[in-house]
Amino acid sequence: MTVDFETPVQEAASADDPAFSDRQWDNRVIEAGQAQEIATGEETSVAVVDTGIDFDHPDLGNVNEDLAATFIPDDAEATDGADDSVRGHGTAVAGVVGATGAVGITGVAPDTELIPVRVFPDEGGARFVDIFTGISYAAAVGADAANFSLGIPEVLPPQANEGGLRAASQRVYQSAVRQGTVITASAGNSGGNLQQGGGFTLPNSIPATFSVSATGPNDERVFYSNFGTNEIDVAAPGGGYETLEKTLSESTEFPFPTNLVFTAYPLELGGYTYIAGTSFSAPQVAGVAALVRELAPESNPQQVETEIQAGAELANGKSDPDLGAGRINALNTVQNLDG
Repeated sequence: MTVDFETPVQEAASADDPAFSDRQWDNRVIEAGQAQEIATGEETSVAVVDTGIDFDHPDLGNVNEDLAATFIPDDAEATDGADDSVRGHGTAVAGVVGATGAVGITGVAPDTELIPVRVFPDEGGARFVDIFTGISYAAAVGADAANFSLGIPEVLPPQANEGGLRAASQRVYQSAVRQGTVITASAGNSGGNLQQGGGFTLPNSIPATFSVSATGPNDERVFYSNFGTNEIDVAAPGGGYETLEKTLSESTEFPFPTNLVFTAYPLELGGYTYIAGTSFSAPQVAGVAALVRELAPESNPQQVETEIQAGAELANGKSDPDLGAGRINALNTVQNLDG
């Protein structure tokens, strides 16, 4: 049996269910609630470069529709532009970053401004040219962070860089970083070893990005997450356990699907969902980046990343192949800044 962890596990739920917050084990693990007593992401912005964001979702009232942008092929369709009502992935990512808690769930930075940058059409994948345009746009509008829960599905062999794709990507992403935007990127869901053999993935293997692996409720790297010394910067909750069998089990502390990440989803598709992947660990870090920028608005991207790594837990040094500098802790990070 295989499970596509980029595909949500739907659950019928009432939008006024008071138990929604109890399902957010990921927020509890990184102590996001306590961190929000110090910082909430106020006066910051996070660009979600993805499938768009549902403008009508009650927990995403902090979407800046005026700055929403769509970059897709001329012959492709994007229903309602950057308003995500068809695919859901971008809405789920946005919920992790900054859901306001107005009705159901609360993101890591509930007072940040969410900027939808759509690079996926209604069907199919995104082109590199559109992704590059999306990151350039996010930096141009001054986003404090831009989240990239996207990338090449498999680990690429070294010869895949013969055409200069990695170098071209580096130039674009580095330009955005120089303009002040922190770039968080999912490590990928191939369960691949990026440490040996020269394999790489994009965009997370680019030095300009902040590469994030995925952990489960027990703080272990999840089976699908890519890993590798010097390839992973930090880890964050992404849902699931060390094996597929354990993830699907009903006899663990968090039985399936509750060991996945519970987040927002387009209203037309149910409003909320359980979902998993490094796609949902990266936006946890983008949310913490917004908290850092609130407390230290003049900090450059490298300083923001350093603060997040300094607040991380469970690793010695910065080169753990599974966790990088460790699994993030939002409370540690803001306390370090707040004195």
